[in-house]
Amino acid sequence: MGERSISPYALTKWQGVKELPEYLQPAEAHRLISAAADNRRGERDSLFLDLLLQTGIRVSEALAATPSNIIEVDKQPVLVIKRGKGGKTRQVSLPKMLAFRLLHYRNEHSIAADQPFFPITRQRAWQIIKLAAQRAGIDKRTYPHLFRHSYAIEFLKQTGHPQALMTLLGHSSPSMTLRYLRLLQVEDALKIAEGVEV
Repeated sequence: MGERSISPYALTKWQGVKELPEYLQPAEAHRLISAAADNRRGERDSLFLDLLLQTGIRVSEALAATPSNIIEVDKQPVLVIKRGKGGKTRQVSLPKMLAFRLLHYRNEHSIAADQPFFPITRQRAWQIIKLAAQRAGIDKRTYPHLFRHSYAIEFLKQTGHPQALMTLLGHSSPSMTLRYLRLLQVEDALKIAEGVEV
């Protein structure tokens, strides 16, 4: 099995299991975000993509985020998602460095408390990601929800806590969270089987 390799997603798709999500490895995601910083609106675009990656929120939720949505809970930055999918409100963890960058960006660009950080369309968000992926040399299919998948996979790898992930992502049922777990199980099985010959 040494020289031949196949991604878990490709394998399961080949087997007819199409529901397992694609995702970016952390190094790929950061390469893509760095590539987004190279255009005319690089500061905005890279910050926008980093918000998607570090929180796992939906693109519509990121586009609706305003400075007033950033609060502190037990001295930790939190992003309040108002009117998320299904009209629900929830809170997501916001890394301190990302919160600092968002608030600095607000000050630098005089963004009012109730104005969105990123006044762009969903179509423009897709364009930003596609262009950055091309510049970064990433040949995977790239789209906004890919960052949500990437966050979810990394969250489970680091914490092993699907219930917390379900709450943070705002899933109404555990089915999507279980898809992430299933993908990790496939990856683990392939790693264990690597080098096994009969």
